[in-house]
Amino acid sequence: MPAIRAVSWLSRNVDEFRLAVALVVIGVPVTLTGAVLYALPGSGFPELVVGLSCLVAGLAMLGSNAGRR
Repeated sequence: MPAIRAVSWLSRNVDEFRLAVALVVIGVPVTLTGAVLYALPGSGFPELVVGLSCLVAGLAMLGSNAGRR
């Protein structure tokens, strides 16, 4: 039952704009962390890719919603 309540709450309170902002907020530090790990001797490529994908997806969502807000 708690899962159904969580899904119900999410569908009522999270709109596209909030999701896009959350993706950008998550994408920026993950991208920076991945870039630092990639520059240092270590495997930072997966973090870099995940961060960039979150960042680009969030910015695309914000850009597509820019005229409607």
